[in-house]
Amino acid sequence: MSTGRAGAIFAVSALATLVAGVVLELSGDAAANQLGVSGIIFGATILALATSLPELSTGLQSIKQGDDNVAMSDIFGGNAFLPVLCLYLVGIAGLFTIAS
Repeated sequence: MSTGRAGAIFAVSALATLVAGVVLELSGDAAANQLGVSGIIFGATILALATSLPELSTGLQSIKQGDDNVAMSDIFGGNAFLPVLCLYLVGIAGLFTIAS
């Protein structure tokens, strides 16, 4: 595959991801309003569950196939890295301080 073709595929994929993210945000906001739930609560629960399904299915399939290395790295990699990253970014933004 040529570099130009790979770049074009990447650009189209990035654009599709951007559009899907906007659609997910708008539909999630509409669903939260219809259910009478705060958008923050809806996003932190329902949308978080929906966006974690690919990782969950990868982990379950790797366990089913007996590939324990992929299963363990999937569980500990995503579930440990993302909260630490979020805390780090919130700390950089100065939204909280850690007492010494």
